[in-house]
Amino acid sequence: MHIPLVRAEHLNVYLGVLREIGEPVDRALDQAGLPGSVEENPNAYLHVPRVLECVSACGGHHPAMHFGFLAAQRMSLQSLRPETQIAFLNAPSGRMRLEAMVRRCMFEDSALVGNVVEEGRNLRVHCDMVGFEESPALAYSEWIQIYAFISAVRSIAGAGWCPTEITLASGGKPSVAAYAALPNTRILLGQPHCSILVSIKMLAGPCTQSVVPPSQSAQDPSPRPSAWTYGVGLREMLKPYMCDAPLDLPEVAEMLGTTTRTLQRRLRREGMTFRQVLDETRYEIACSCLADQDMKIIDVAFATGYENPQHFTRAFRRLAGISPRDYRKCRVYAG
Repeated sequence: MHIPLVRAEHLNVYLGVLREIGEPVDRALDQAGLPGSVEENPNAYLHVPRVLECVSACGGHHPAMHFGFLAAQRMSLQSLRPETQIAFLNAPSGRMRLEAMVRRCMFEDSALVGNVVEEGRNLRVHCDMVGFEESPALAYSEWIQIYAFISAVRSIAGAGWCPTEITLASGGKPSVAAYAALPNTRILLGQPHCSILVSIKMLAGPCTQSVVPPSQSAQDPSPRPSAWTYGVGLREMLKPYMCDAPLDLPEVAEMLGTTTRTLQRRLRREGMTFRQVLDETRYEIACSCLADQDMKIIDVAFATGYENPQHFTRAFRRLAGISPRDYRKCRVYAG
C-alpha cells in the first residue's frame, strides 16, 4: 500500500477559484493541516485526504459538481510536471500522447489510475481515483481529471473539441456551465469509471509539437526543457538508417560517443526506452510514406526496416490504433 499524494499545483487550481469567490482559503488550509505555502510550491506533494478535506470545507457552500467544473476550467497541460509535458510532446501520434499522459498520471496524483481501452472505433480513457470511490468529495476531483485529458486531445484536435461521452463515478447533477461548455457531449453519472470517449481515427495522425514546452519555475531547479529533447533528437538521427537494418543500442551509443547505460538513463529521464524510440521513428517514416498513394504497403514496410509486412502492420496498429491501409484512407478523406 502507498500513501496517496497529489501535487500542490492541483490544489492550487481550486484555491484560485475559492479566492475569487471570497472563501477563507488560509483558514481552511490550516484546519486541514496543509502548509500555507502550497501556492508558492506547486511541485510539493500533499496528502490526498487532507486536500479533499480542504476543498470540501471551502467549497461546501457550492454544489460539488459545479465547483469541480469551475476549477477544471483552469486546468491545462502547463499545469503538469515538466517531465509529463516532455513525455507528451515527444509522443508522435495522438494515441501515443494519450498513452503518455496515462503512464505519467501517477506522478501527478498517486491515487489516480489511468487506462486506455478500445471500444469499437473509439478509445475509452479511464482516470479513476482508486481508494476514494465512496468519498463524498470525489465530485470535486473528477472534473479536474477529465479536463486534463480533454486538454491533451485538444492539443491535437483543436480548442473546440469535445468528447463524445464523459462518464463520472460520482453522483449529483452537472452544472449548466458544464452542459454549455460541452454541448455535444453525453454526460453519464454514477458509472463504474471516470472516463472520456475519443475517436481512434482522430488520433491516428502524426502530431506536431503544438503544446508550448514547459518553462522553468523558480521553485523547480530542473533544467528547462526544449522542443529538441534527447528523445526527439535521437529519433531524427535514426531516420536515415531505418530503411537498412535498424541500429541496435550498442551501435547507437557508440555513434553518440557514450555508453549504453548512459543512453538508457537519458531516455529514462524522459519516460522513454530505446525500443520505444525505434518504434516511434519507424511510425513517423511510415506516415510520410503512406502519404504517397502510389507506394505499396509492402514497400512502406521495407522502407521502415521491417522484413515482414505483417510485423509492420501490427507495429503500426499498436501506435496508431488502425492499420496502415485504414490510416491512408483517413488521410485521403481528411485532405
